Amino acid sequence: MNFSELDIEEKLKTFHYSDSRLSVIDSPHHLERFASLIHRVARESITISQIKENITDDLIDINHKNFNPMVLAMWHYQENNINEAYWLLFLCSYIAKYLDQDHNLIQNIYGALENKRIWTWEKVSNHIKDFKIWLQTNQPILTKKGKLGDIYKEPSFSQHRAAVMGNDIESYVNWISSHQLSNIIKNQSTGNFDQLYQSMNRSIACDKFITFDFIALLENIGISKITPTNLYLNEIMLPKKAAKLIVYGEKKLQRVSLLELNEIMISLVNHLDLPFGFKVIQAVLVKLGADKYWSKGQNFRKPYNRK
Repeated sequence: MNFSELDIEEKLKTFHYSDSRLSVIDSPHHLERFASLIHRVARESITISQIKENITDDLIDINHKNFNPMVLAMWHYQENNINEAYWLLFLCSYIAKYLDQDHNLIQNIYGALENKRIWTWEKVSNHIKDFKIWLQTNQPILTKKGKLGDIYKEPSFSQHRAAVMGNDIESYVNWISSHQLSNIIKNQSTGNFDQLYQSMNRSIACDKFITFDFIALLENIGISKITPTNLYLNEIMLPKKAAKLIVYGEKKLQRVSLLELNEIMISLVNHLDLPFGFKVIQAVLVKLGADKYWSKGQNFRKPYNRK
């Protein structure tokens, strides 16, 4: 599927004039940035969905500069190492990728700082306490190796973040141990996305946009056909903040119906008609919501200056 940033801009304008007004249209700079980010995230999602046909050794080598944990997850899934694939994808959704950098932090956590140990699913699930201690002990080294993705307001892997991450992963281990995720995935009904999303959020102590991305990523790399049909803006803070600015602008931030906002953004996803559209728009909204400059009550009628 071929499309450019200009194609996306034109679709945003068409939606604005024919369906629902978007305040972001009032600022050419913000419109360009919004369209550019949609384009980048969409292309990344399409690329990763197609790479399973040509998995090369460098992409699955934990010590190689081209290492990609999502591709390694695909390889493990093809080798029937299902829980290993899930574990890698959860790390991808939890840590994310920092701007255009490589997956440095995931690479060093999963690869245990290149000491040939590798924190595989078997080791983490059977020795979760050791993993949590290792994270906090090695946090000073890990923070120099890489950063958390641009879904976080503070990308530095701090001591506090290491402790939180350990607890969140422990809750993920406990959830996987008590749920037959593969059996749920085999029943490929649309409603299963919401079933999984609600189940994970009842048990796993992490931000809800992480669980959303994890389940959507299962479809993105071909493990499942469970597709999201909702953005859950009434439940997830970062995309809600960004969506409010995109649709209503600064002045109406405190006087909006979240139900209406969610319906407008769902309509926008359907109008854009991109592959993995809900995953793409949710990821874009999370990134914009975490951006201090974008989400700091910007007035789209004034120049945007990030300096």
